[in-house]
Order: sequence, then C-alpha cells, then structure tokens
Amino acid sequence: MAIHPLEPACIELVRQFIHNLLPLELEFDDELTGDWILPPFLGEMGIEIQFYISAIEPWLRSGWKVLTKRPELYPQGAAIYNREIFDEIEKFSNEHHLFPMMSRLSICDAFGAMTAKHSVDGSDHEMTVVCSDSTLKAMINRCQIEKKLRAIAAKYILHKRRPSTIWDQWLTSLHTPWDDFTVQVTTAALVPSFTPELYLRGTSRFGAHIGVQLRNYGNPIRNSNPDTVMPLARRAASLLNLPILFYGPSEGTVAVEGYPRTLQYVDKLTSLLSVELNELTSCKIMFAPDSGWADLMAWLRIPTVIEAVGNGTHQRLKYFDPIFLAANQIIDFESEVKDILDGRNRCVFSTSESSVHPVYVPAGLRNRAFSWD
Repeated sequence: MAIHPLEPACIELVRQFIHNLLPLELEFDDELTGDWILPPFLGEMGIEIQFYISAIEPWLRSGWKVLTKRPELYPQGAAIYNREIFDEIEKFSNEHHLFPMMSRLSICDAFGAMTAKHSVDGSDHEMTVVCSDSTLKAMINRCQIEKKLRAIAAKYILHKRRPSTIWDQWLTSLHTPWDDFTVQVTTAALVPSFTPELYLRGTSRFGAHIGVQLRNYGNPIRNSNPDTVMPLARRAASLLNLPILFYGPSEGTVAVEGYPRTLQYVDKLTSLLSVELNELTSCKIMFAPDSGWADLMAWLRIPTVIEAVGNGTHQRLKYFDPIFLAANQIIDFESEVKDILDGRNRCVFSTSESSVHPVYVPAGLRNRAFSWD
C-alpha cells in the first residue's frame, strides 16, 4: 500500500510533539574533562561499512571517538568497544523487542496511519493530524523507548564539556524507512580513506586459502544454500590447490563438518573480527552471502564470489570498486575465477544509479593516509 506523501511528515510532527512532552532525566559526568564520544552505533555491519565509517571520519580526525561493536574496522585509538554499555543496551533491546535495522535499532510496531486535514478560513490555514488511539499509543511507546535509550547512552558519553552533535538524536532514534537519516544512508555509499590496520599489516596463521561464509540468520530468503555454494568452493579449492577455511560466528552462520573455522583461533584476548581480518590477508577468494560480510569484502577488495546481487545494496557498493563475481551469473567458472584473481570485476550490477550526498563526503581526505599528526 502506498504511503500518502504527507504521512511521514505527520508522523515526525507527532513524534516530535510527544518527545517535547515526555521528561528526559539524564545521568552524566559532571566533570569538565573527558573524551568527546559519539553515541553507540547499533546498526548492521554492512551499513557501518557502506556509510557510517566514512561519514564520521572527519569527526575522528577532529578528535572525536566512536562507540562501536566493531572497533577493529577503525584506526587505532579512534573507536571504543565498551562492553558495559553494549551489555546494557542488549538487555534493554531484549526487553523491548528491538533489533538492528539498517543504521539503528528498530521495533516491530506497525503503528498505523496518520493523515492530515487542511482547512482555510479566510487567510487563516489550519492543519490537523488525525490518527487512531492505537496509533498514538504506539507512537508514545516508541518515543518512551527512544528517551530511555538516550538516557542509557548519556551515562557513557555526556559530560559538561561535550557539545551536542547531529549524531546524538540520529543514532538514538528508532529506525523508520522515510526519515532524513535513513534517506542519507540508503542513497549514499562512502568509501573510507583508510584500510583496517589488522588487514593492512596482519598475518594469517592458517595460510593461503579459500574463504567461505554461510549465512543462517534472519530473513530465510537471504540465507546461504550450502548445496549451491560448496560445490563452487570445492571447485575453486581444487583449481587453486588451496584448503577451505570457514568464517563467521557460531550463531548466524553455519559450517560444513570436516572444514576448519576461524573460531579455532579466538581466545580470551582476541575478538573473532580481529582474527578474521588477519586471516583475510591470505584469503585468495571468498564465497560470501548477501550480507555485511560482502560489504567488508568490497572494502578490502578481496576477490569474492557473492551468492546474490540485485537488492540495491550492492549497487551502492560500486563506489568501492569490488572484485565480485555473482554466483548466478557464472558461465565459465574456471576462467571467471582466474579473472577475479587478476582483479577483474565480472559482476553485472543493475543499471540504476545511486547518489552520494555531498554533506557527508570527507572532502580532501581521500588522498592522504589516516594520521593523528
């Protein structure tokens, strides 16, 4: 069903009205000293790679730090993983049935329609927003959740010296498909000017290999089909005379019995992502699902056989110049695998264009190394 052009504006108007009525009690550090830290990024890894890292790069160069579950993707010292805040937010998310969606948390609460009525009396114009009781209650619930989420973040990032930022409200609001921030994210792909240090200077313990990640998470349509992927991975392994290494966490991915996993290298002092960035330095070809893992492969420019292309996400990845071969577009496997090993992009993307919003392009930073000097 099509959304009326005025409905998003009505929803945001009501949302802001409710926010102004609800109290917000913040606990934060009263000291004048402290780091300037952006709110936690709670969205998907793919969006973090495609948009967020580069969008905040000028902030990081100006001395800000970012809270993220994936600090390994950022320059050393620029990102913070604070287990306490993420554990608190995870508990809060479970209580309110929140889940990562695009760049933020989302909630399954179809709050119904809001419509605008416009009347004119002489030179006086009046516009009224009309909605049902259930719609209003759902919107109040969303606003209360956002207030509580902001209060959680405040305990970890606010202090007297810290200025407010455009990210404070954006990152602590629940996802809606039409708001300003979502529009920025879904129409832009921004390539960071740096490469993760662990990949740039890392060392693989496993050695040269064929990488495989099989997705088993969320939407079943996007999950991997081992019966399709594994014959191709085995052909590549035979062609290049290399072993297969499985990537991914125990939850959300699956592995095939008899093959080693990156999980075997994780210990108390290392994260899975840090291990995998090291192992990726020796990955000759990756077999990746339609997920944030493919976005990481695009950023690192690792030759990749991707299971599916065409959901719009990978159209935005063209700005990363990925070395992709789509599994469903393969005609001559051996020759096309050799092509992507030579850095040739054999993937046929859709013809629709995506745009880069000029506000968030870190101008002048593209051609110089990331440095704190």
